[in-house]
Amino acid sequence: LKILGEAVLVDRVYIFQNIQEREPDELLCSQRYEWVKPGITVQIENCDLMNLDYRSELLPFYECLAIGQPFLGLTGDLKEPLRTILAEQEILSLAVLPIHVSNRFWGFLGFDDCRIPRVWSPEVLRMLEAASSAIGSSIERWEVDAALLEANAELKKQTEELRRIQKVTISLMEDARIAQKQAARASAAKSEFLAVMSHEMRTPLNGILGFTDILLGEEDPQMLRETASIIRESGKVLLDLISDVLDFSKIESGHVEIDTAPVELRTILSEVITPVSCTALEKGVSVESIVAADVPVAVDADGKRLRQVLLNIVGNAVKFTSEGRIEIRLGVVDASDGVVVLGFEIEDTGIGIAHSGLEKIFEPFDQADRSVHRRFGGTGLGLSISRSLCRLMGGDLTVKSCMGKGSTFSFSIRCALADLPPVVPTPALLSGVPRMAEEFPMRILVVDDVSTNRLLACRLLAKMGYNPDVAADGEKAVELAGEYPYDLILMDVFMPGIDGCEATRLIRNAEIVGTHRSAILGLSANVMTENRKRCLEVGMDGFLAKPIRVPDFVSAVREFGRDRAR
Repeated sequence: LKILGEAVLVDRVYIFQNIQEREPDELLCSQRYEWVKPGITVQIENCDLMNLDYRSELLPFYECLAIGQPFLGLTGDLKEPLRTILAEQEILSLAVLPIHVSNRFWGFLGFDDCRIPRVWSPEVLRMLEAASSAIGSSIERWEVDAALLEANAELKKQTEELRRIQKVTISLMEDARIAQKQAARASAAKSEFLAVMSHEMRTPLNGILGFTDILLGEEDPQMLRETASIIRESGKVLLDLISDVLDFSKIESGHVEIDTAPVELRTILSEVITPVSCTALEKGVSVESIVAADVPVAVDADGKRLRQVLLNIVGNAVKFTSEGRIEIRLGVVDASDGVVVLGFEIEDTGIGIAHSGLEKIFEPFDQADRSVHRRFGGTGLGLSISRSLCRLMGGDLTVKSCMGKGSTFSFSIRCALADLPPVVPTPALLSGVPRMAEEFPMRILVVDDVSTNRLLACRLLAKMGYNPDVAADGEKAVELAGEYPYDLILMDVFMPGIDGCEATRLIRNAEIVGTHRSAILGLSANVMTENRKRCLEVGMDGFLAKPIRVPDFVSAVREFGRDRAR
């Protein structure tokens, strides 16, 4: 613009660009570039020169420029409002030429005389037209270059996106391949697990059903007692199996909680060794325990889970050892600030485990060798559960083994030192169920839709001296609770129709208008935390797991009886 201005001896040169991105009925332009001779007022920052309307302020310009003609004029000869606009810029004469880019009206190139009015000669006008055309061509090249750059950038972006999609596709294909293999393995594992579970469950069920038939036709008291004992042991095996499956499910869902309390370590070892020693001795295998001198007498730990881990590992050692010995060692791995890390080692002289199966044995529903299940049985859950429990107790479970020579399982737990746990008297078995009805008189209602469960609860209560009422469904329970002021209601949770929770809610609603409140103890085979929580939320006072263990049942009834007596 400076070169043009100095060549044609004008005071100001400028470029206006049309504004294309407005409403269809608007036609505007704004100043984009400017050169002025020294001493001439600069207009590039003049707000009045932004968004000028061709159809009002610049109509004379537009009528010429739109058809490709230049606009030439003296300010004094022009009409309003254009004359005022130019006068405010001190313009005496001007020449305005259209700029076309790709055959479209892009804007205009303007030349102002602010000191001497000028009549433009044809030669100068041709020079200005050439300049306008050259500027249009430059802008067109710039737009093409910008479009190419934008297209290249977009192409690069699309190429990168295609590469990303390709990588994702390859990854998805690989994931699909892995998922397919995992699904095939899962399907095989599922079939294997179902076969194992079917065998493991049918074995104790066969004993329960078979010996029940024998029991029904037996009259000899001694034989009756032996048969009942066999049925009881088969039931315990079945219960242990179900407990393993439930434990694994709770571990998988993260619902296992570690409940710590003072426990005596040597007592726990004795409780674990005593029941397995008889089986081991029958096979000619000795079971020994060695406790280091620095092992504390008592610690704060989850005694139930510690016994479970020990019984799993020691029980496996007995199962897979046909001769030699089993040695259980307990020592202190680390101790500081009242916290101790206990290390347990269970070493046997059994069949051993191949190196390739050392980690496999900790996988759920798996065993190092499929033939192991055929020879020894088991679900393959015990070690998986044990390792998870050890980790929840702040330690871990590992194994070393040699085929044909034996295995050594090592696990640790982290716990705090504690004082000796209080001595808790062992509850009496069924043969010695205390008669507590005279000490704690109560009116009791037993609610269960299964007749066997009602009969068991009623017989246990009869041995305690109670004569309970019974209801076979929730509706009857609500009816009886409305007629009689029961001290204790044993409520089955899952029943058809009105279940135990709904029945409890209805009973509690009815009690709002009265003065009596029955204690309600929920009974259910679903021991998941959510079920217990739901029972307490609807108004039950306690929860007891099925199958009913006599000591737990007696303790619960005694506790409710004491509460009533207070």
